[in-house]
Amino acid sequence: MTRQPTSDPAALDQGFESGEKLYHAVESKQVREDRIIPATLRVPNTSVNREKYSRPEEVCTGTRILWGVLAFTVDDSTCSILNNVGDLYLFRVEHDPCPKLDRSNYAHCEIRVYREDQEDEPRKDVPNTVKDKYRHRIKIRARVIIAPRV
Repeated sequence: MTRQPTSDPAALDQGFESGEKLYHAVESKQVREDRIIPATLRVPNTSVNREKYSRPEEVCTGTRILWGVLAFTVDDSTCSILNNVGDLYLFRVEHDPCPKLDRSNYAHCEIRVYREDQEDEPRKDVPNTVKDKYRHRIKIRARVIIAPRV
């Protein structure tokens, strides 16, 4: 069960430790051995649960009950990447609790992308070269800690 803070459960907790683990649900077609296949990772807005409020298996609920879990740290996922024309894109983990059909998920976060000169709004139109570099970074650093069963 997702652990919520005892005070205000609706409050956002943007205080991340660099080594805090993040958990991402994966299907068997998304992994090879214990690594993610880069092209299968959704970027931007990668959905994860944070270790502070969740156990790894808690990302595998509902239709994802037989999926596996990919784990990496806040440090692994937070970075800056230049595109081919010199624009700098910033990847940040943001606490973003969300309601689910069957329960609330206070541990939910998204890895969002900002352009350095436009940091007030997350980007949806991230260049493919930037996405590819980020996916490769995660492939190298992340590991499947619970194997998918489908």
